Amino acid sequence: MNNKKYENESNKDIKSKERNELYDVEAPPPPYESAGGAPSSTSSGVAAYDVQPVDKGSTFNQNKEFLIPNPIYNNHFYSYNDSQPQQPENFQQSTTATVYIERNGNQDPNIKKRTCLENYWNPVMDPMAWRSLLYLLLIAPVIALFAHIWCTTMLVFALISLIFPPFGFFFCIGTAWSFRALGRLELITAAICTRKHKPNNMYPPVFRTSASQTDNGMIRYGINICLNKYNFMCFIYFAFVNIVYTTFVWGLVLALFILAFSPLMILAMPLMCIICMKLGKSKVKMSEAILI
Repeated sequence: MNNKKYENESNKDIKSKERNELYDVEAPPPPYESAGGAPSSTSSGVAAYDVQPVDKGSTFNQNKEFLIPNPIYNNHFYSYNDSQPQQPENFQQSTTATVYIERNGNQDPNIKKRTCLENYWNPVMDPMAWRSLLYLLLIAPVIALFAHIWCTTMLVFALISLIFPPFGFFFCIGTAWSFRALGRLELITAAICTRKHKPNNMYPPVFRTSASQTDNGMIRYGINICLNKYNFMCFIYFAFVNIVYTTFVWGLVLALFILAFSPLMILAMPLMCIICMKLGKSKVKMSEAILI
């Protein structure tokens, strides 16, 4: 009976040993290169596998060892059969970050708010105010006075010259050209008071009644150029409208200019600049309304 028990125990030990040998799996060899020329794990960035045994104190059968593949990357971060990562030589980790700060409104705390006095003096820093002052104080009075005298006297001489037909004919044509040229000069100089001004319509031509005019003879041309409506509007503008308007504006601007460089500079100079800009714009609108 003892021999039978001994034989049974020895058979059990042999069977358990065979079972353990079946479950004991050796570590797989390094990955083979395929016939198609696939790159090996040591020469490319494809992950290879390392084998690490599971702890024997786990809930599985202690007589069994389960082998789990562990990926190893060959892009200089991990070396083969090395469990610790290695940093590359030229690797730098970026630590920059974008931070957005919300603000109430578009106000910058570093910009100081302007006081009432600074806002009141803001037109003084505008070059357009000084250009309007220069035109209204020096350029406009000269053109207005010269154009007024020229238009009134030349109209009288042109009417008298009609007594002498050959001479009077050419004198009337020259007078019409001079009126039209003064109108063009007035439109160009008044544009100084505005920024990049573009008129609504083109300036009328000086030596033609229209851009599409055809030559039908000297007599026909003389009659058309002398009796053109633009000549009549130029005469009305320079003989009556412009001289009155310029006289009033020149007196007002001169008074403001004197006050601006007096002890009342703090109040008078910004006021002068504001009024000059408004008067300059009104002069441009008036000249274009009559002469165009």
